[in-house]
This record gives sequence, C-alpha cells and structure tokens, in this order.
Amino acid sequence: GLSIHNLNSPKYSFLTGSENQQLPRRISLFTGFKSAINKDQTLHGDILFMNQGVFNDFTGGLRLNFNGPEVGLYYRRSVFNESNSDAISFMLGAEINNIKSNLDMRLIIKLSQSVCIL
Repeated sequence: GLSIHNLNSPKYSFLTGSENQQLPRRISLFTGFKSAINKDQTLHGDILFMNQGVFNDFTGGLRLNFNGPEVGLYYRRSVFNESNSDAISFMLGAEINNIKSNLDMRLIIKLSQSVCIL
C-alpha cells in the first residue's frame, strides 16, 4: 500500500517568526503477508517504509497468531541517517470477537552506547 500525508505542505507556526515553515510530506509504503501454519496458527509478516523530509524509517517484523492470542517481534531502523536509534519491539496481542488489542514494548538500541526500555 501507499499513503501520502500533508499533500499541500501546510504551513505551521506555534511561535511568531516561523510563519513560513512548511510541514514536509510524509510518504509511507507498506506490505505484508499472511500464511497459515496449521488450523490454529497463522504467521503474519509486515514491512513499512516511511519518509518525511530528511528522515527515513524502515520497520519489519513477524507475528504469530494462535487463533486469538498473538506474539510478534519487530525491528525499526533509520535509513540513510545513522544518528537515529534502532529499536526492537515485542508485541503481545489478542483478537476476541473481531476486537483486537495489542501491547507493545520497545527496546531502543544505540549500538555504540546504551540500551533503554520504553
């Protein structure tokens, strides 16, 4: 899929003197797959690429659905900008009567410095 936000590059100004600053377009490309392992387990894969101004971001991962409850692991990486952190996201979720709920925990990693959990 494809989505484009801020098509008209709107101006934003919270403070005086910034009237001419424009919000850059955000472009998102995404795809995924769903594969039945057996009658009670389904594997899902997701990939997302986002670009806004000078920032690029790639997220990809897998989640396993056990006929309701699901667990997943995702990896986020800044593309073309090594100064931004990478992240690993653990996901727990459940779908009951077509209502889906997820709990995510991200582990932010700066490969050369430290690790913190959000």
